Amino acid sequence: MFYILGVVLSHGLEPNECFFMIVGYARTSTVEQIAGFESQLLELKKAGCEKVYQEQVSSVGNRVQLDAAMEFVRERDTLMVTKFDR
Repeated sequence: MFYILGVVLSHGLEPNECFFMIVGYARTSTVEQIAGFESQLLELKKAGCEKVYQEQVSSVGNRVQLDAAMEFVRERDTLMVTKFDR
């Protein structure tokens, strides 16, 4: 968090002018992967995600929530996943 705040402050903004958001994305391939899905959601919450997009769909399927997350994030926002293969 300090790194992100430092980057924002280097652009001449005061701390109360920092309007960035941490957005999370969680995915499992099947609905049966409950423990893995819940684990991702917990980790994203612990990391401070204010909004979490989530879906249980195969990696070869249409990822509607990932597309929505990518549309939602703005400059200075952070899109966070718990694993690179998500």
